[in-house]
Amino acid sequence: MKQHVKAALLKNLGGQVEPLEAHAGSLMQLVLRISDCGTWRIDLAGYTCHWSPASCRLHGLDPKNCTLPLDRAIRLYHPYDAKQVARLIKEAVIERSGFRYVARVTRPDGHMRLIEAAATVELSETGKVESLFGIFRDITETCAVRDIADSRGAALRSIIRFSPAPTAMLDRNMHYLEVSKTWYEFHRLPPEKSIIGKSHYAVVPGIPARWRVEHQRALRGETIMRDNSVAAAEGKTSTNSGSIVLPWHTPSGSVGGLILMVTPRVQMQSNAAA
Repeated sequence: MKQHVKAALLKNLGGQVEPLEAHAGSLMQLVLRISDCGTWRIDLAGYTCHWSPASCRLHGLDPKNCTLPLDRAIRLYHPYDAKQVARLIKEAVIERSGFRYVARVTRPDGHMRLIEAAATVELSETGKVESLFGIFRDITETCAVRDIADSRGAALRSIIRFSPAPTAMLDRNMHYLEVSKTWYEFHRLPPEKSIIGKSHYAVVPGIPARWRVEHQRALRGETIMRDNSVAAAEGKTSTNSGSIVLPWHTPSGSVGGLILMVTPRVQMQSNAAA
């Protein structure tokens, strides 16, 4: 494969390769090794696909027979995805440009996989597209992990939104990501005016300095439980109640922010009466 083709393909994968074009071949080998990828080439003269053994294995095919007609290769994908792949190949030839796609493949054993492809074009001396070259990558597990993380995040937000106790989810900068209806009630805030994205310290300006310190401790992974009164907006305090400050974690395990929860059955009274 020509050096400029390798560099173009790497760039299509999202890399910044301009200063390293002379090493495109070595970079390509590293990409294939690290990402467990397979290569492929479409010869437009005979509309034939030439796949590497790894590409065949990704699609559930015998790696000993890695040459197949283009139409058969496209039919390996889900019918809807196959139409999109055929369209992208046609547009690549007309526009002389590369493409990327993710398509569903059902292997002979019945397992469905998500295959990502990135491609670039190879031009003849006259500027005509003579072939397409690309990389396949199985991203099934990556997408599964992402879906699980997204579903867990959505579930956590739903729990907070409908919590009977005043509860809020904040990012590391103490800006609101999600709050319960009871949070608005506790702080006597109009529910029609969303506080999502606003600073907790701006919404509740009367927070004691020692509690701000506790927030920083919680951002380092500590869970804080208070048994004393809880500050609220508009100069109010809640007696006979406490609060919990705990960190929530991202899929990678790092602290993404805080969850603040006031214990139920709060009783509101003014500071002056306290």
